Amino acid sequence: MHLSTPTGRASWAAALILALALAMGACAQPPEKALADAEQALREAVVVSECAKAEFAEAEAMLAEARRLVEAGDYDEAEVKARSARTLAERARKLGEERWEDCQKAKATPPVEVVKDDIDGLLKDGRLGTIYFTYDEATLSDEAQKTLQANAEWIRRHPEAKVTIEGHCDERGTAEYNLSLGERRASAVRKYLIQLGIEGPRLDVLSYGAEMPAVEGNTDESLSKNRRAEFAVK
Repeated sequence: MHLSTPTGRASWAAALILALALAMGACAQPPEKALADAEQALREAVVVSECAKAEFAEAEAMLAEARRLVEAGDYDEAEVKARSARTLAERARKLGEERWEDCQKAKATPPVEVVKDDIDGLLKDGRLGTIYFTYDEATLSDEAQKTLQANAEWIRRHPEAKVTIEGHCDERGTAEYNLSLGERRASAVRKYLIQLGIEGPRLDVLSYGAEMPAVEGNTDESLSKNRRAEFAVK
């Protein structure tokens, strides 16, 4: 190829442009490693993400932006975003680990929201407020928890009092099963009251199964009134 001729110079320029294009094409690859590193950092952070929610969400959003840029073919900017996502995920993990103990304590201790009733007037005929359960369950509903929070406040104000938590069931199921279910219900209540700060030795558990219905009959309404926990104050 002779560069002195117009044809030679044109051929040389075309070859140079082709070489540069190939070189750029070879370099412009998706930032797979940066993306993989960011994804790994997020996987490691997710175990403590509940204690660093905002930081973890920021890292997720940054990684999503990196993936969007890859799809758009902007690999350089995608790599920058992927690296930032990794840094954010590592920070979220560190903060989550630092906050973990306090975070779990706050999660385990339910908030005390005492209902605005006359707490001292809760005791009626030697009993505190009754709570109710859904069929075949020992889970405390939001309404039950509010009643228990009020009961707990009454118990706190009367340190001399001891309470027997009585678990009851409706008539469905065998006697043996209902005795077990009644005990599970009473035990769930006791555990919740202890979480609210009531001393365990002040709380006894007793199951009556289906032997002491509050309401006679087998309608849905009457059965719902029998699935309960009552509180006998000594």
